[in-house]
Formats: sequence, structure tokens, C-alpha cells
Amino acid sequence: MRKGCLFGIAGLVVVGLVVLAGFSWIMGIQRDMVRLQQGVLAQEGRYGAALETLSEKIKGIWAIEKDFLEHEKDTLTDVIRARAEALDRAGQGRSSQRPRPRVTRRRPSTLPRSSGRLHRGSRSRSTSTLCARHTRSCSPRP
Repeated sequence: MRKGCLFGIAGLVVVGLVVLAGFSWIMGIQRDMVRLQQGVLAQEGRYGAALETLSEKIKGIWAIEKDFLEHEKDTLTDVIRARAEALDRAGQGRSSQRPRPRVTRRRPSTLPRSSGRLHRGSRSRSTSTLCARHTRSCSPRP
């Protein structure tokens, strides 16, 4: 055989191996891209299901709130009706002469003005001073 033919065959084998390696590399990249795309689609499905569930839960909460408010309305109506009946029985029904409301005057505070800042929620850490709104000492919130 001639030397040129041997180099041609060896060159052809080398080129074939390079093409085969490049094809394998490209197919590996494509496999990774498909795997990543499937992961993204799976996450989208999970988020879609979670959002749908959240929407249903919010509708359920609104329904519960409506039921609660209806119950509160019925309770308030019953209490008003019972109070009116009790007043009618006691002879204090809807008379034209209503009792005057009792007016109470606030006693002047014996505490200094600055002690009003020691009420709950203030930044002061002192618990020994009486606050202006209470007769006992108020501890600040943590």
C-alpha cells in the first residue's frame, strides 16, 4: 500500500472520531436542556395548582365570614328584641320621658403630665411609675 492512502484512511478515521465526539457532545447538551425544561414545566404545574387552591381557600374564607356576619346580625337583632321586651315588662318601655344620662366628670389626675407617655407601647422601660390611664403600673410590651 502506498503511504498517501494510509494517511488518508488515518485522517478519515480521526475526522470521523471528531465528528462523533462533537455529535455526542451536542446530544448531551440537548438532553440537559430537555431535562431542565421538564423541571421548569413541573414547577409551573405545582405553582398553578397552588394558586388554584389558594383561590378556593380565599372563597371559603369569604363564605365563612359571610356566615359569621349573618350570625352576628341575628344575635344583635335578638339581643335588641329581648332588651326591648324586658324594658316593656319593667314599665320602662318607649316612654316620652327618657332618663337623663348620668354625666360623670373626670377627676383631675394627680400624676405629672409626662407619666402619660409611660402607657403601653411606649419606649420607656420603667414599670414602677403609674400610667395616666390606669391606677396600676403598666409594663411595656416586649
